[in-house]
Amino acid sequence: MKKLTTLLLTFAMVLSLMTGCGGSSTSSSSAAPASGSSTASEASESTGETKWPEKAVTITVPYAAGGDSDFNARLLAEKLTEKLGQTFIVQNVAGNSGATGVRQALSAEPDGYNISFCHTAFIINYFAGASDLTYDDMSFGAVVGLFPVESDVLVCRPSLGISKLSELKAYTEQHPGELIFGAASGTTVLVTGLRMLENGFGITLVDTGGTAERMTAILGDHVDFVSVPRGNAKDYLATGELIEIENDMGIDISCPAYYQMNFPKGTDPAIIEAFNVAVADIINNDEDYAKRIYEAYQQTPVYMNAEEGEAFMRDMWEEFSTWNWTI
Repeated sequence: MKKLTTLLLTFAMVLSLMTGCGGSSTSSSSAAPASGSSTASEASESTGETKWPEKAVTITVPYAAGGDSDFNARLLAEKLTEKLGQTFIVQNVAGNSGATGVRQALSAEPDGYNISFCHTAFIINYFAGASDLTYDDMSFGAVVGLFPVESDVLVCRPSLGISKLSELKAYTEQHPGELIFGAASGTTVLVTGLRMLENGFGITLVDTGGTAERMTAILGDHVDFVSVPRGNAKDYLATGELIEIENDMGIDISCPAYYQMNFPKGTDPAIIEAFNVAVADIINNDEDYAKRIYEAYQQTPVYMNAEEGEAFMRDMWEEFSTWNWTI
């Protein structure tokens, strides 16, 4: 029986075969940090009515353009621009499984004009050793969406002649270590790979980056199969360039991705409250927004304000810290 730490070290060694994600920073503690970041619930402590935004706001997506996180961030930026009258700019800062972009955004001035757009992978980054950031290192903004696990699809190269998960497992049992799964260290996709290993799949995990990079890798025959949003794969599935692998085994290999927008630690709670008023109205009431996220990724609107969202994500942190990662 190998422990997760051993597996992650093995995974890190495989990264040297392909373009990796960069350095990492780890922490010895895996317990959820104590609740201490400033939230909109503290807004009553601010005096006067805030005037925000008065200039352009930068939203940093810690992945390359073209994936589900980028889509969600850009759609919300478009809607916030329309609603608040100031430009919300999206910039992509990829690297270190998302840790680089998150760190850059949260290290900015806490003036309300820099926002980090991330998801559940922020927690996985910590436990995978890609980052030492916790929820104590930010002012939580809001949970602004959920990527439905049923919208992820396993796809493979047609030459494999595999269309079912049971067939994939049988092949890997006969050819252990031969098939390469395009993963992304410190992300929800890594969890998919780890859970497959837990269930006896003899696969090799290689870091190929975010959604856009994984699509490039599978289409270029650099990996044998990947997990990507159906919206990114649908055209290639229709043409037969990729084959969907049906989960006929009924095993859970997924991990929910809750999108979050967070501010640098110390941001005025009144600004976070103003942000929440605007984003809540978009997510809860904008029919065009609801239509577009469903058409793109079969998402339905999900919103939690700063207080609710932070409590929810800290509970998830606790859950991750107690997972039995032994395989």
